[in-house]
Amino acid sequence: MNKTALSIGATGYFVVGLYLYIMKPACVRNQVILGITMILLLLVRNDSIILIGMFIVASVLLKFSIKSLVFILTPVFIVFVIWLKLLLPAAHVLPTESVESLAVPAQQIARVLNHNKELSVE
Repeated sequence: MNKTALSIGATGYFVVGLYLYIMKPACVRNQVILGITMILLLLVRNDSIILIGMFIVASVLLKFSIKSLVFILTPVFIVFVIWLKLLLPAAHVLPTESVESLAVPAQQIARVLNHNKELSVE
């Protein structure tokens, strides 16, 4: 299983959790499901914090309960910080700069174009 499939699955699960929360925001079960989906989303992709930020802004605009938002987001950010600051460094995982990670595919394409003047349909 690759990271793209995990990312799509986690995002889909997040959308389902978000739907359940919007339908019944006072239900503790829906709040827990949404929190779990956020944690999964953040563990799969660090840039998922953007989706969670959009959720926070939308929740404030839609006037959801601040108490339930704190209940959902506190464990999410605790797990995220532990993951980024403790577990990944303990496993000697170096952070990747986004510019560097995007440069690798561009370099591979340039190499193929340089060595093989023709490109196939693939």
